Amino acid sequence: MTDLDFPAYLLMLILKGVLWVLELWTDVIFGLSFTCGNRQERKRAEEDFEHSAQVVKVLWKAHPVPITTHDFTNFLFRHEAYVHPR
Repeated sequence: MTDLDFPAYLLMLILKGVLWVLELWTDVIFGLSFTCGNRQERKRAEEDFEHSAQVVKVLWKAHPVPITTHDFTNFLFRHEAYVHPR
């Protein structure tokens, strides 16, 4: 692990916090989420198995220590599409 891993992780968490606040407003006003897609896509993904797997584009990956589980908290990502799970 380099000395830059933890500061990069903290910066990513700050950016995710800012994005979260922006997403609250864009979802309420426009029905759009950067990380989950628009309202229609989300509803279709919930109701239709054929479109239930989410494809995302990873913009940034960081973790506080090398031995951590990789989940959504370690990534800054944006929604691309909902597709068939296979």
